[in-house]
Formats: sequence, C-alpha cells, structure tokens
Amino acid sequence: MPIYIVKHGDAKRLVRASTQHAARSFVARDQIHVEVAGPDDIYEMARSGRVIEEADNKDRQAQIGESV
Repeated sequence: MPIYIVKHGDAKRLVRASTQHAARSFVARDQIHVEVAGPDDIYEMARSGRVIEEADNKDRQAQIGESV
C-alpha cells in the first residue's frame, strides 16, 4: 500500500492508504464534520446567500490526478 503526504495548511502527515481519497479522508475525519442537511438548514443557509455546491467526484478526482 502506498504512503501519501497529506498537507493541510503548513502541516504535513504521512499516511499509508490504498488511495489518495482514503488518505485525505483519514486526515479530514478529525477536522471536518459532515451530516445530511435538513430542510431548515437548507432554507437558512440559502437565505444567507449560500449556494448548493455539486460534488461530482469523477471530475474532482481527475483535477487532482487521482484515478477513478
């Protein structure tokens, strides 16, 4: 299994993982919380000017050089 350098700001970590995505997710899990947005969340965030971002993994993975 390859070892990846995962950079976040000035910090660098060495992570052994099967893919870049797995290495990134491993580091991010301690720093990012993800949950399903409810109708009230969507309403409040849209009201404050936030837009829904489309996360098309295939396109994003190609941008960072990760095979899909």
